[in-house]
Amino acid sequence: MADRVPPNGSGVPDWWCAVDAPAPGCTDPPHPAYGAELAAEVHPGHPLHGVDVTVVAHALGSDDILCRHVAEPDRYAVVHLTWSGRPEVGSCPTVDCDGTWADIREY
Repeated sequence: MADRVPPNGSGVPDWWCAVDAPAPGCTDPPHPAYGAELAAEVHPGHPLHGVDVTVVAHALGSDDILCRHVAEPDRYAVVHLTWSGRPEVGSCPTVDCDGTWADIREY
């Protein structure tokens, strides 16, 4: 696998569904909903507040999303959404991994 996943999410492990290239039979929420939910949940004080990220994939069977930092295209974050539809508090939505593509693959 390449050191950096392409922006559209192709090349993600098979338990992820690329947002721009959906896995056959993906029945999870419509892909634009992931970015909208992330925007709704991130609050002042959250590590991603004010950070421009693009959702490139979501995990099949969980609420995890894979984001690419726009200003740092070699940096990614795995975020666990709560699907509350509103700003969260504390560390929610959790950032379970933040780093290079190698870090994400190791996670």
